[in-house]
Formats: sequence, structure tokens, C-alpha cells
Amino acid sequence: MMGVDILLERYRNGDIFALSRLITLCEDGEYHFEEPGVENYHVIGVTGGPGVGKSSVIDRLAAKFLDDGVRVAVLAVDPSGPFTQGAFLGDRVRMRDLNTRGVYIRSMASRGILGGLGPAVCDAINLLAGFGFTRIFVETVGAGQADIDVMNVADTILLVMAPGMGDEIQILKAGIMEIADVYVVNKSDVEEASFLRGQLEALLMMDESGRSRQIVNTSCVLDRGFEELKMVVEKHYADMVSSGEIAERRRRRKRYFVTKLVMKEIQESLDSINIDGLNFEEIKKMLCRRFLGQSM
Repeated sequence: MMGVDILLERYRNGDIFALSRLITLCEDGEYHFEEPGVENYHVIGVTGGPGVGKSSVIDRLAAKFLDDGVRVAVLAVDPSGPFTQGAFLGDRVRMRDLNTRGVYIRSMASRGILGGLGPAVCDAINLLAGFGFTRIFVETVGAGQADIDVMNVADTILLVMAPGMGDEIQILKAGIMEIADVYVVNKSDVEEASFLRGQLEALLMMDESGRSRQIVNTSCVLDRGFEELKMVVEKHYADMVSSGEIAERRRRRKRYFVTKLVMKEIQESLDSINIDGLNFEEIKKMLCRRFLGQSM
């Protein structure tokens, strides 16, 4: 098996196989890639409930970036089976047109991780950015109200919604509704889409956070709205760069990355020691000795 040092050398020389192999090592927990070494890249998180058209929206929006000569990659996260931890990994079926245009599409299983993402997403983002992809889409699993981990990894978050799927009620809830930078009303060729947009507009009118958030109507059937969506996404990124907010979002992703690694180490340590009969303080002291070489 090829060693990590050789893979890294080939990766730096533009070998797509080496990129894929390194991501696999990260998914298996055998390697972590923390720093991409570049700044000029844009991570676009795409979230929303099952069936709203996340993959189709990515397919059409990514094509607009490709028309401008931009290098695009997609990380598509699918839910894992409870026993095998395998996944259907079917999102790329809806993006088959992108495959013919040089887009790197990587399917990733959530592996039982809650929050809508997989355990190695940050590693994969860093590897893709370092490889030269400047638009990196991250598609979450079919997300519910509590699946908000994408806010910790994306620079711009698109919340895709569709009429007739319960969103009229979900709008009134917190959680995933609050993290969006752009609301995408997909399937807008359906008559009920105007009602959904009206509800969103009313919600934003009551928003006192001071954040500037946009609503964009799209239709994959009519191929409509994606040029506007691209312009809104690009403006959001430009505004973050000029305001300095992009640096804070990158710091947030690094904190999330490190936290996940630490939690994994703690879980593995707890699995390896016998905690029967120990109270919380005793367990905490044992972990501190293991990780810090000292007591608390």
C-alpha cells in the first residue's frame, strides 16, 4: 500500500488518485489534513429536508460556475445504514452532467454522525482546497431542524426548501432556519411556491439579527433562477471577504475540526478503560492524566 508521504507528494503534483486516497484515509481515521495552505476558496453548504432538490440545485448552480472557468468539487453526504454503516450514495446520480465537465464529486457516508455531515468532511474540504478547487459544495444528508453542523464548516449556507413538504410549518421553528445565508425556494414552477416565498419574506421582516439574507426562487424543470442564485452566492462571499467575516468562519471550522478530533480521542479512551464504579470526578481525573499527564 502506498505510504502517506508518497501520496502527499503525488497530491501536490496534481494526482487526483492521491487526493481520493487521502480522503479515504481521513474517513478511516488514519490521517488528518488540517491546513489547506490557500485562502482563495469558497465552501458552499447546501442543506434542507429530504426531497427538496439539493443535489439538483447543486448540479445547476455548479454548472454556472463552470461556465466561468471555475474549478468545482462536490462533497455529497448520505446517511449510513445502522448496522453496516454503508450508504446508498445516490446523490451523484442527479449530478451526472457534472461528471462530464471535470467536477470532482465525492460521496461520503455520515457513518452515524448526527448533525448532517460525515466525520471527515473538514479533512476533505482542506484537501480539496489545497488541490486547487475554488468552489467546494458540501451537501448535507436530508436534514432536520437539529442538523446544523454545516454552519461550522461552510462559508455560505444555502437552505433549499420546496412547496408542499411541510416547510410552511418548519418556517416557524428555530434551528436550521436560523443558520441560512440564502433561502432557495426550489420547484418554484409549482403554484404553491409563491405562498412559501411569502412566508419566508414575512419571517425575514421579523428578523432582528441584522443579518442580510436573500431569497431566490429556482426551478430545475425550467432551468430558472440559477444565474441569480450564483450572483447572490458570489456577493455573499465578496461581502465576507471585505468585512473580514470570512476569517471568523474559517476559525469556526478549525475549532469544529479540532473539537471533533478531541471528542473522538476521548471516546476511544473511554472505550479502552473500565469506568464501572467510578464517579464523574474520578473519570475526569483519569482522562486528564491520560491526555495532559496531570490531575485536575
